Amino acid sequence: MRDHKSRLNFIPTLLEQVLDNTDRIGSLVADAESAESIDLLKRETEKLSARNENLLHLIANLLEEEQHKHPRAAPKAEGMLIY
Repeated sequence: MRDHKSRLNFIPTLLEQVLDNTDRIGSLVADAESAESIDLLKRETEKLSARNENLLHLIANLLEEEQHKHPRAAPKAEGMLIY
């Protein structure tokens, strides 16, 4: 249980990495006019986008694990619990 909770503690750090990568992409795009190589700019942007995609998949998997380990009952509907 402790290990599981500690894994969830990584989510804010992972989201921070996504934000940092997104900021870097924004900076690259803003500097596109002065870029010496558009191909290099494109490759770097694609690399950062792929990293973000991987990080977001990891976050989704961690959240899905949490949901499966601790299913929560749905709200009552006409006096019955719905699962």
